Amino acid sequence: MNVGYYYLLASMPLLTPGKTSPVTAEGFLAAAETALPAPLFRIVRAIMHEDEGHVAHPFLDTVLNFEAQIVNAQAQRRAEARNTEPGAGLPYDHVDLSVVHGVNEAFQAENPLLRERELAALRFSLLDDLVVGRPYGEEAVLAYALKLRLALRLAGIDPESGRETFRDIAERVAERIWRKHDVSDHARSES
Repeated sequence: MNVGYYYLLASMPLLTPGKTSPVTAEGFLAAAETALPAPLFRIVRAIMHEDEGHVAHPFLDTVLNFEAQIVNAQAQRRAEARNTEPGAGLPYDHVDLSVVHGVNEAFQAENPLLRERELAALRFSLLDDLVVGRPYGEEAVLAYALKLRLALRLAGIDPESGRETFRDIAERVAERIWRKHDVSDHARSES
């Protein structure tokens, strides 16, 4: 066990899906920079900046495998709701039925925000399962970074802001419909 990994993770607060993170991305990165070897810190920084597609690590490959299954299961559920086909989907290596079950459970939520929280809980659980038996190893550091990024993203979701955005979009759509309607009425009156 690397003492730096242990020190970093032991100094970080426990993250819980749906709860406001007591640590910021900047705070975590500052602590990680002093505790981690440079190659691992680069991966952690990429994760926190949502740029992990440009770094390689077997743990991230496993996480991407789960993420592809989550995305595909969501597409399947949305397609079923619209009575359409979900499309080709993202490739993944192996099927984990707990992912499909977790997505199906999340889609039972009464609103999109609760669904996102359920999906976050699923992702947290999958990450926890990946580091069982190695709670202070390299993979645990990467799992913590992924969980922190997810917790911070969830904390940034503001239901009132979402309703306001929806109202703005609905007003723009209605305005376009009215303009289109006015143009067609005007064209008919001139002919």
